[in-house]
Amino acid sequence: MSRGNGNVSAEIPATHWFIRVQKRDLLMNFKNRRTRLLAGLAILVSWFLGVSVSAQTDKGAISGKVTDPQGAVLQGAQIVLEPAGVHAVSDEQGRFFINNVVVGHYTINVTYVGFSALVKEVEVSAGQPVAVDAKMELSSVSTEVIVSA
Repeated sequence: MSRGNGNVSAEIPATHWFIRVQKRDLLMNFKNRRTRLLAGLAILVSWFLGVSVSAQTDKGAISGKVTDPQGAVLQGAQIVLEPAGVHAVSDEQGRFFINNVVVGHYTINVTYVGFSALVKEVEVSAGQPVAVDAKMELSSVSTEVIVSA
């Protein structure tokens, strides 16, 4: 080390140069690892998104509303999707929803106490919800009394 005019200078030993080169290589290696990790994550996320999008488009949905002849909602109506055998019940607004229905042709049976059963045919397409309005009709009640003596 020399002190002349107040400046301090020192010679760098060869080992310090090697340490600086190793440090730089480690930083470069870290950046390469980070880049590879981010690229791998991006590929993984895009694969998962692709799988979920294709899975969602293989199926459809059926929704609807059950009402009486005057348009009042019928809460608790029984909805059966055949041949799938899926059951649903209308909510307090008379609505029902059946999700994840495989593409195809189905028959919907809607029943409610005091009303005639309603049968509708529907075609479910991939990614397209099918709307079903079920306007129920009052069932006719006939009572026969037989008196014998």
